[in-house]
Amino acid sequence: MGLGYTAPANLSVITAWGQSMEGTISDKDLVLIDRGINEYVGDGIYLIAWAGHLFLKRLQLAGTAQLELMSDSPAHTSRTVAMDDVKIHARAMLIWKASKA
Repeated sequence: MGLGYTAPANLSVITAWGQSMEGTISDKDLVLIDRGINEYVGDGIYLIAWAGHLFLKRLQLAGTAQLELMSDSPAHTSRTVAMDDVKIHARAMLIWKASKA
């Protein structure tokens, strides 16, 4: 599929939760993440800790020391936060959309 990743041992599958990324990631979708990426390396969806909570959010650089935490659902607002306030745990690589037959 042309996916680049840091190492096979860094790949994990997590279950998404919530509706903030609806449109791209639905509640209970499976997401392949690369735990070897622990810093912002460009626009994309990351597994992050911010304000004491764990999130899957789209990140975009918003200045030299800020990130924009974006939700894909229009029902949720974006936030611009200090880069130092965000702990990046992994980058999302692939989303599995599934439905019961």
